[in-house]
Amino acid sequence: MSLEECCKLFRISNINDVDKKLLKKTYHKLCLKYHPDKNNHGEEEFIKIKLCYDKLNKILETKQEDETCNKNNYEILFNGINTIKHVLNYLERCHHLLNNCPEVVYLDVQIEQVVNKCLYTTPDGHHIPLWHKFFSHYSERDKKYFIFIIRIIELPSNVHISGNNDILIEIPHHAFQYGTVKHVKLCNTSHYSFLVTEERIKEGHIILFRKGIPRIKRENVYDTSELSNVKIYWK
Repeated sequence: MSLEECCKLFRISNINDVDKKLLKKTYHKLCLKYHPDKNNHGEEEFIKIKLCYDKLNKILETKQEDETCNKNNYEILFNGINTIKHVLNYLERCHHLLNNCPEVVYLDVQIEQVVNKCLYTTPDGHHIPLWHKFFSHYSERDKKYFIFIIRIIELPSNVHISGNNDILIEIPHHAFQYGTVKHVKLCNTSHYSFLVTEERIKEGHIILFRKGIPRIKRENVYDTSELSNVKIYWK
């Protein structure tokens, strides 16, 4: 994201008037507002906030380094070999800051992979749980952060995955016959069945508890013990 976009998101009119304390305070407020655990539609905005904060924070760190360097310029010029070391160290820190921005990686997956609790293995051997909406990872090999955004592709138009991983499936009302068992297919490895009754038709939906995909557990990202619910509804 551009500096202009980041400043707009954080409501900063002039980057020179902002310090790290104020930036961090604004960042925490935005995180609380858009965190996926509290806002089912905030995943994309939450990622933008993280990327912008990292970018702005790096700019402020570089600015602080510049100010420190300029303040001591006169003394540094007369410190001989120490001057060279200081300059080299400073340039190395600047290079690190500019090249340590998180890289966003999009993972396009099939619903069947999510249902089967599959993991994506990164080139450095880290495992990404595909039932998450997004996942951050620091690569020791590449010495940088990665943010993986998991997108389910080719999902049927009548299927929706909610923020808490509940599966919502819409089916046509005319497909029912009283006293029969209705079969609903999500993917090749996941089918749902229920008995069609007059009372159930009037309710307009049926909830199949703990028949969906793993819930997202922040405290243990690989925990698949709790499955989401499947809600099948009709009009």
